Amino acid sequence: MLAEGATPRSASTSTPESESTQEVLLFMKDCSESMNVNFSTPETLQAALLHVLDLADLSPAPPQIGVIFFGGQGVTVLGDDQGIPTAAIGTLKQELVREWPANDGATPLDEAFAEAMRIISNLPKETRVTIVLMADGVPSSGRLRPDDFPEVDAAIRELRLEITQSNYPPAFQQQLQSRLAQELLDPKSETNVKLYTLQLKLEFESTLNAATRLKERRVRFATVSFGNIPPLQVIHDTAGGAPDDLVVTTPDDVIAKLHQLNLLRMPRVVQLPTQDQASEPNRFERSTTLPIE
Repeated sequence: MLAEGATPRSASTSTPESESTQEVLLFMKDCSESMNVNFSTPETLQAALLHVLDLADLSPAPPQIGVIFFGGQGVTVLGDDQGIPTAAIGTLKQELVREWPANDGATPLDEAFAEAMRIISNLPKETRVTIVLMADGVPSSGRLRPDDFPEVDAAIRELRLEITQSNYPPAFQQQLQSRLAQELLDPKSETNVKLYTLQLKLEFESTLNAATRLKERRVRFATVSFGNIPPLQVIHDTAGGAPDDLVVTTPDDVIAKLHQLNLLRMPRVVQLPTQDQASEPNRFERSTTLPIE
């Protein structure tokens, strides 16, 4: 399908030198429950990403494209069999439609950044990578992760040790250990809330550490934020994102914003400039007098 405002260039056109370097375009899409608030129609972003793939499909030398979803269902990567961005655009389009997740749960942004770093680490160093983060929240995975954060693990061990070293009878100690295990699974318990507050800071630090590594790899980092969210600004800056590459927008304007940032330029695909024509309401207004008997 030919995307509006885009026409394929003749195959005889010479290839720019820049096309000899492999291009990778990686989208990181927030699928947390809060996205339902910003999107009256959840399919809006799906349409935007399909538009990107339609443009890439026009190019004889498309970039390798991948998508990272992160939300209540964890982190999912769409790409090739190894979870690496792919140039098999047709297959990726089918997978995007089939695997598109519902917006639900929390925002495991640090885990999504870890996946982005895994992908980049498996690419040749000369690869030109562009990452587009589309989100409305801050790192918050919604569950305790002692295996990922030693500080949280140490705090849990300390709670267990306090019970073990108490003077309570062994049977009662076992009851306390069981109660603690239940509290660790209950996000509303006082124990869980205290530990999760500690973990939130660690998740943000982990995200910033990954963002710093992205900057070191000279990744172009762009952020499409659905709201004025200061932590996303910090993450964007830490990742080396240019000031103009952070846009606060609405779902309906995502495609236009991506084009304005020149994020959707595809090799040998001509994109005609967008022309806006001011509407003239008077041309569409009419008054009619009807008799009422």
